[in-house]
Amino acid sequence: MNQEETDYLYLDRKKGRIEYELRNALESGTEADLREIITQFEEFKALKFGLEEPVTVASVLQDLCDLSQATEIKDSETGKQINLIEYQDMIFQKVDLLADMLGIELEG
Repeated sequence: MNQEETDYLYLDRKKGRIEYELRNALESGTEADLREIITQFEEFKALKFGLEEPVTVASVLQDLCDLSQATEIKDSETGKQINLIEYQDMIFQKVDLLADMLGIELEG
């Protein structure tokens, strides 16, 4: 077996494990279980499609800084300017990710 076949088999098995664990987590898992599956999926995606820039506390803070200074944010699909609710959602996703990374549980 060559390296390409080995990589394919490894990725296929990893994908199967993730699918199995996702089904279990959706049926009876906790939010922590789902977060673990999401982490595994991100690792799988990086292996399959190449590494993206690593997400660090500094990178999330930089994203939040960039968002706070943005004057016009457009939807990447429609090209239209996003509304306040979409902007708040973007901010919350970054804050939630940062809290997750720091081990802080947010209230509300």
